[in-house]
Amino acid sequence: MKDMSFKNMSIKRRLTLYYTGVLVIMALIVCAFIFLSAGTQVRSVAKDNLMQAVQNGFDDITYENNVIEIDSRFDSYYRGVTLLVYSDQGDRIKGSMPSGFPATTPLENGEFHELETEGDDWLAYDLFHTYDNGNGIWIRGIYTLDTGTDSIAAVGLLMLICLPLFVVIALVAGHFMAKKAFAPVAEITGAAEKINSGDDLSVRLPLGKNKDELYHLAETLNEMIDRLEKAFVQEKEFTSDVSHELKTPVAVILAQCEYALKQGESEYKEALENVKKQCMRMLSMIQQLMQVSRTINTVNSLEREEFDISMLCESVCDEMSSLASENCVSIEGEIQPDVLYKGDETLIMRMLINLVNNAVKYRDKSGERQPFVKVVLKKDETITIKVIDNGVGISKENRERIFDRFYKVDKSRSDEDSFGLGLSMVKWIAEAHGGSVEVESVPEVGSTFTIRL
Repeated sequence: MKDMSFKNMSIKRRLTLYYTGVLVIMALIVCAFIFLSAGTQVRSVAKDNLMQAVQNGFDDITYENNVIEIDSRFDSYYRGVTLLVYSDQGDRIKGSMPSGFPATTPLENGEFHELETEGDDWLAYDLFHTYDNGNGIWIRGIYTLDTGTDSIAAVGLLMLICLPLFVVIALVAGHFMAKKAFAPVAEITGAAEKINSGDDLSVRLPLGKNKDELYHLAETLNEMIDRLEKAFVQEKEFTSDVSHELKTPVAVILAQCEYALKQGESEYKEALENVKKQCMRMLSMIQQLMQVSRTINTVNSLEREEFDISMLCESVCDEMSSLASENCVSIEGEIQPDVLYKGDETLIMRMLINLVNNAVKYRDKSGERQPFVKVVLKKDETITIKVIDNGVGISKENRERIFDRFYKVDKSRSDEDSFGLGLSMVKWIAEAHGGSVEVESVPEVGSTFTIRL
């Protein structure tokens, strides 16, 4: 049986219940407040009406020559208030005592009396008026509070009857609001299911019109899908390039072996030399792949230790000078001395060697200018390393991809020993140390690789 507990409900349903619950609680609080304040309000209104009725009663009464004259317009029952007229000695002159009211209640000028009898609540107000001759009269106003109490009870009953209808309306309104609010979520879910069920990573989640939280969520997920798509494309290219790079030397080896088997002993040496050459090429690519693998696996466990990076740069220049001399390239250094850095010294050295090796490999071979490579180290707010050359340069359309694995600017002209792994390793090492690598290059002028650590 499907679990229908509250925690397993959909967010839309829970939001509807939250909304309805809040509205019902607010309605109950309002009802309770009305009931608590209704009694006080009824008494306040009753006192105002009672006082006004008593004061107006004196307008129809005159007292002359010890004679009380009550105008015919005098109304003993005014707006629910019973008016009684008493002499100054306390004798009732006009008006009928309401049934159940305690007749022995003493007269007190300007005072209210709240009385309770069996089944009735009474409110009385007394007022004494003195005339010019020194005599005066009393008027007592009597009001029953049962009328107001009955009205409150009727309103309360009506509220209780309407409460279920209010709950139903709140549920419908809450469901409608939740459905409307989560409509973008449904669209995002549908698009995500479409992406998940197919192989097309070019599909993106709808962003919606309003730049709210769901908009930023979809935007963030789209950025993640962009990275996933790029990673899948790179993996496909990686597989294709590895297959291509391995296929070529293997095909040559097989062809040379078949040729050697068909020839006499004099041709064996040349065929085996070709086999050796292709085997060395495959070995070189495997070694670079292993270095890439080690680099990826090392980024989270770098062997950080403080070392003199100035001395390291000088060592790289000295180590690469032989290769540079063989290719008629001069290497010079502009290295700030005694710069210390805490990082993985082996990986930093590999990064610098890759950059210098590339600068030598892709030198200007036209003979129109003397090829050079310059290594610059400078420390200010960060440590900056630059490898500058005046080689063939890199075009704008290729600069964005040179750090991808197995990417070559021009495969038809690239050195056969190059597999497009050196610069990708440079980028990984720099980022593993919390740094970055940038390139500025102009074709046939030269390139500058800048690393910031």
